[in-house]
Amino acid sequence: MGMVNGKSLHIRVFTALFILLVSLCIVEAGSAVPLNVWSPTLENICSFLKALFIKLELGVGCVRENLIVEPSVCYLTTNFLAEHVLRYLCGEVLIADKIRAFLERYRVDFYGYY
Repeated sequence: MGMVNGKSLHIRVFTALFILLVSLCIVEAGSAVPLNVWSPTLENICSFLKALFIKLELGVGCVRENLIVEPSVCYLTTNFLAEHVLRYLCGEVLIADKIRAFLERYRVDFYGYY
């Protein structure tokens, strides 16, 4: 895809989708990390994702779906988006690597992610 303001278009699309996802999760059940759903900043989104991250075992972790409603659930689609946002927009490579290790344990080719 093309470049927009120095960032590839697919990263911007992932960001927009993730902002929508985060907004819906917060509206549904709230969060310990404050995030203004009407004008979220990248810093707020990065903090929110880091707060939802949980280490599962050495080198593997995931972003939980919701700390209140589903505190022990990690969805593949959420983690796929979170991995890209944390890696490419937040600069959280160590966390993103653990999420990628989580994703590599499951068959995701039917989603057409890669």
